[in-house]
Amino acid sequence: MLSLFKLLFILSTGTITFASPSRRPVDPPLLKRDNINPSFSNPNAEPVGIVIDPTVQRDSCVTSPTLVNGRSFWLCRDTDKLTNEDITTINPFIVHSSAAWSNMTSSGPELLPIPPASQQGNTQLTYNYTSQLLQYPPGYTKGGYVPYVVGGDECSNTFGDPGTDCAPTTEVIIYPNSPAYPVASPSGSTFMALYEPIINTTNTANDNIECSLYFLGYNHSSNLTTLPTISLWKEAFFPKGAYCYGSYGGIVNEVDNYLYLYGQTYNRSSTALARVPLNEYLNINEYQYYYNNGTWSNVQPHVDDADANLNGQFVQPATPGVPAQGYGQGTFFYSDYVGRYVWLGQTHFEQWEPGVQVGVSTSANPYGPWTAAQNITLLPHGNPFGYSSVVHPEMSTNDQDVWLSYTAYVRLNDTNYYTQPLYKFEWSSSSASPGL
Repeated sequence: MLSLFKLLFILSTGTITFASPSRRPVDPPLLKRDNINPSFSNPNAEPVGIVIDPTVQRDSCVTSPTLVNGRSFWLCRDTDKLTNEDITTINPFIVHSSAAWSNMTSSGPELLPIPPASQQGNTQLTYNYTSQLLQYPPGYTKGGYVPYVVGGDECSNTFGDPGTDCAPTTEVIIYPNSPAYPVASPSGSTFMALYEPIINTTNTANDNIECSLYFLGYNHSSNLTTLPTISLWKEAFFPKGAYCYGSYGGIVNEVDNYLYLYGQTYNRSSTALARVPLNEYLNINEYQYYYNNGTWSNVQPHVDDADANLNGQFVQPATPGVPAQGYGQGTFFYSDYVGRYVWLGQTHFEQWEPGVQVGVSTSANPYGPWTAAQNITLLPHGNPFGYSSVVHPEMSTNDQDVWLSYTAYVRLNDTNYYTQPLYKFEWSSSSASPGL
């Protein structure tokens, strides 16, 4: 199927042309509502369960924004293999990415009872929970789910450690921080797009990071334990000097049939937006880029172009001179209940914070203007800290529910282990869109 698409789409080289862009006015607003930031009716909610595959340790997981054949599709960062489900037997080799499914019911994700201690080896991580959302199939793909360029300039070692198999200037795939976006559903299949940053191990300047596009396909008649196939469509689809659109978040917008893609500089200093018709996502020539004077352009802006910055500081930068702990993440989605586009995610990620600060920002349109992010709930840090809070829009079976997970460390015997607590929040009645 991938080869057929390559015949249908002729892609450009991806090289940026820095020129005066040919711009057209921005489209009329898709939606209109007063500038508001919503709130939760239960901001102090306890976790409803833990997201877990008992055969591995997974860090920082995200899900595709819509269900794939009725299930949630997960992408996760660092993944360690366990022996006999025993967290004290972690394989010293960490893969940079893994993928999994989880099941849904008519009321939300399928939460199962925690097995008795005699039937599991993760009691040190699950003892505080009564329910679990099971990820499957067990284990992970050897070498990582997101493939690197074999025989090219990319290294299979996640960390680019010159002491192993990576040269000091090797290009390395950064962990997947954003989901695979379902963009097409031909009969009996789902096609998805994944935008993945590629970093140079010794030069992490904002303009030295390129962005590759991956094509994912899933046949709905496949065995339930079969993961979507994934192939590299084009290395450096967005080249060095451009934003890695889609790696910070995205919205599959069925109102205007566009895929909206958010990119953020590596140092989180600015955020930019691109869009492409859902049926043209493999064709770089069909992408348009938003400029903050209210126009779209077919010319990619440079990451240093202030005119492309959305001026929405969704994640607050680290305190100068103090190293940040972990990564801030978030999710862009449209809320029918709130009647606005929403960014909901972690606004701070310093270890000295009292917990994981989760904030919300909204807009009447994907391009803004976005409200200043306001903290909406405080999640427990874990030991020693937590990070990577994300929303799972596809899990909501009614408009008022908001399902959220994040990574919380558990420290045992001087070792940090990952846990993924799952929360169910509800928008407050005061947050409801008029008419609801």
